[in-house]
Amino acid sequence: MDPVLRHACLSALDRIGTLESAVARTMNAQREVRLMALLYLRRHQSAELARFLTDADAQIRTEAVRAIYDTAAVDTTAGDAIAALDLQTSNLPPTVQRRVVAANYRRGTAAHAQRLIQIASTSALELQVREAALHALRLWDKRITADPVLGGYRAIPGEARSMKMLGDVIGANLKQFLASKPPPQLTALALKLADAMDLVLGEATLKEQIANTQLDAGVRVAALDSLVKSAPNHAREIVAAHLADPKADVAAAALRHGLALKVDGIAEAALRAVDKAPLAAARAGLDIVATLQPAEALGRWTSRETSGLRRELWLDLFLALQASTDNAAKEQATAFAASAVDAVPRLSMTGGDVTRGEVVFRNQGACLQCHKIGDDGGVQGPALTLVGQRLKPEKLVESLVNPNAEIAQGYGLSSFTLDDGSLIAGRISAETKDSLTVIALDNKAAVLPRAKVTSITPPVSAMPPMGLSLPPRDLRDLVAFLAHQTPAHKGKVKDAASHGDNEKIAK
Repeated sequence: MDPVLRHACLSALDRIGTLESAVARTMNAQREVRLMALLYLRRHQSAELARFLTDADAQIRTEAVRAIYDTAAVDTTAGDAIAALDLQTSNLPPTVQRRVVAANYRRGTAAHAQRLIQIASTSALELQVREAALHALRLWDKRITADPVLGGYRAIPGEARSMKMLGDVIGANLKQFLASKPPPQLTALALKLADAMDLVLGEATLKEQIANTQLDAGVRVAALDSLVKSAPNHAREIVAAHLADPKADVAAAALRHGLALKVDGIAEAALRAVDKAPLAAARAGLDIVATLQPAEALGRWTSRETSGLRRELWLDLFLALQASTDNAAKEQATAFAASAVDAVPRLSMTGGDVTRGEVVFRNQGACLQCHKIGDDGGVQGPALTLVGQRLKPEKLVESLVNPNAEIAQGYGLSSFTLDDGSLIAGRISAETKDSLTVIALDNKAAVLPRAKVTSITPPVSAMPPMGLSLPPRDLRDLVAFLAHQTPAHKGKVKDAASHGDNEKIAK
């Protein structure tokens, strides 16, 4: 049936039908009748939707999972029904399998926790589904309010859940999972989960993972973290051996643990990292220097432009001084911050991480509300698809700290007073000798005859000074992401809101 016709019939049934009549047709021989009954029950968020999970038609089974998870039916026995589905035999697409994972997290009993570790352990499933199961377990006691599949606000009913209970239920299963040598991404998540549950893992296994340079750095760091937590005395020698590990993240973790464990020679190792190690390890080294040798850190700060200290580390050194317990270091940091409104933001011009910067751009920066990259975003501000080609990092910082310093043509916000006394706020997108085309704050265009416009205020930027509100490291990452927007990376922004779930079914 055509989706439009189906929708029309469904709207009519929603007015004249009953739950009893819909349930009576769940076994109807005609596929379209069963689908219409399913959609009717979806609108009524009925637990009876579970009847369709064993339907002979694959599309109806898939639509039943969506109907249950996407409505309040997930908090009924129907939610338990989809949580119990066998993902190996159900032939559900990955986006729908993620609903099964999320239903187990949402329902939240011991049986659901065991189901999640079983899903994570099933090698036949796609990696992203197995990762989702481990993420759900790591968030077990958090009771997140943003739905992990749909994205909107959705509080979880029921009593609080504890990681201790989770450890009692799946601890043995998690150890078996780690012993099976899963893919690196899953191993790292499983190690972090074990740490969160205070699960004591075998030292031999952890030491083997830390020493294996073929493993992903994230796995080795998670193993090192776990070893330090479970056996700090035995970990000291391992930490010391990896202070200059070739993988920067591993070396950074070893340096941080080395400070906490008071490893011999940690101060010297930190100084070497500052001078020669990759940025992640050098930054960990700076924190140690500022803690153990504040005078050394202060000397490097005051001579940073001539001492050879990498510019990418200037912000880290400033933040280390700011957090120091040494009065001279703190005073120097305070004086620098007070020297100019953009003094600290200008330390963010280099050294950022493009990937983390995209997260800032999409989330706490809220940049897509007004700016486009590729086909995504708003139109109140100029497109940023090629902003890295147009603006150098220092200009990017200036535009984030003081948006009014230089307003892009056609994007300044003005107030227009008309001859009848009314006011319109917006930006001029086009103009002729007789008229102005104004894009108002609701994104609608209005053509104003010049003869009716009595005054126009000078244009100002509608953008707030984001560079002053973002944490300095987030600003540095955002600048790196914006500087990355050049012809070689045109329009590359992931759509975090897309779930790949585009099948057209009337709802």
